Amino acid sequence: MRSINDVYIAVMGVTGAGKTGFISTCTEKEPLKSNHGLLSSVTLHTMIHDQKTVHLVDIPGFGDSKRPDADVLQEIAFWLLRAYRMGIRLSGIIYLHRITDIRMQGSAKRSLDMLKKICGPTNYANIVLATTRWDDISKASEEAQQQARQRYITLCERSLYWGDMCCAGAIATKLSPGRYCALKIVDHVIHKERRLAMLLQQQIVEGTPIYRTDAGKILYDAYHSELDKLREELRKAKSELEATVASFQDERRRRAEETVVQISRVLEAKSHEVRGLRIDTAELESAWSRKICEERQKFQRKIEKVTDRMTKSAQETQVGPKTPSPNPPSADDHVPDDLFRDEKGQPHTPVINRERCSKKTSFATSSTLVGVAGLGLGVLQLAATAACTIM
Repeated sequence: MRSINDVYIAVMGVTGAGKTGFISTCTEKEPLKSNHGLLSSVTLHTMIHDQKTVHLVDIPGFGDSKRPDADVLQEIAFWLLRAYRMGIRLSGIIYLHRITDIRMQGSAKRSLDMLKKICGPTNYANIVLATTRWDDISKASEEAQQQARQRYITLCERSLYWGDMCCAGAIATKLSPGRYCALKIVDHVIHKERRLAMLLQQQIVEGTPIYRTDAGKILYDAYHSELDKLREELRKAKSELEATVASFQDERRRRAEETVVQISRVLEAKSHEVRGLRIDTAELESAWSRKICEERQKFQRKIEKVTDRMTKSAQETQVGPKTPSPNPPSADDHVPDDLFRDEKGQPHTPVINRERCSKKTSFATSSTLVGVAGLGLGVLQLAATAACTIM
């Protein structure tokens, strides 16, 4: 049962920074897995620490090759919107960065810029900036260790990186392996006893379209730069194709045609992602509520599939000679046990009425589902449970 005294802490960082390991170390639980590997959606991981219920909110990282940044920002915005309407506020943010990264550029720089714009300057004092992978550095040469220490100093001092946040009260630290160091960071956030309204959260609640929020502008501008480059590449590719047609060079024409098709596909995909940033709050809620409802249906079907196989196996065992047990659920069928336990450790079974799911969905709390693997897990866990109903 959610309490007003529960603590919610966001864990952020570029994909691969060590968020999953950090959370697993704190909670002493194996990381949840989806059908396709580790979850890349907003997920909640709950533990009891210092007589408080602490929810570590795993925020998907930007720069993931398997998922567009626009989709990641949409989900973060949706989660923050739902959290706000449920009266839930983050107490702080733990941002992880690999000290082994020689340069701060590309996805790492964009992820840092997104952190600043999602939180807003007024919340910098509630951010803990933690560098990871120091155990790898300790095994390196003395020169490599000195370079890592210098990188850490540069991160903390330069406003382009962490300097502005540190000046505003953010804490920078070196994260050592082990639970003691990880929990010290969590304790720092808990003891500040803050309840924050993120800048992105405020803007989305006010109805600002994603692309006009401070965080959305970063992606929107970056996408438009990419689109301009792609359009120029496409123009050159088409010119090349026209030249090959005139010269009757079949092999050259074939390569040019393939290039035009490839660039066109990338251009269309990027254009679709840009359109996703232009949605307003109502469209955001509608789209993501529908996604979550569809994911719940898929998840329920997987549970039914496993249940049917177990029932059939039990029946065959009773009426006939002993037969081999069915193969254990595959990765596609796997249902993490931890997702179906309440605060007392009692198992629950998710109940979904597929006929009641529609394009217009709202979430009514009940006590049937603690979480669901896959898309929107964090929102479902946040609500404790969700049922799809017609408004």
